[in-house]
Amino acid sequence: FFDKLLRDHIITILKNEQKERADFLETIETVRNQINNTLKISGNDDVVQSPIIDAANYSLEGNGK
Repeated sequence: FFDKLLRDHIITILKNEQKERADFLETIETVRNQINNTLKISGNDDVVQSPIIDAANYSLEGNGK
């Protein structure tokens, strides 16, 4: 009896941890997308350094890699 109770308890804990991990990864992805959208540099016609802005936006789209 005790071994089945322990097994069921461990299975429940593992399922809860897996769900928490998935929720955490979803939150991280949402925050990353919000940050990337906020950081994107908008171009201005008066800006002479547009290749620099393009390079910065390219880097931000690639998660800063």
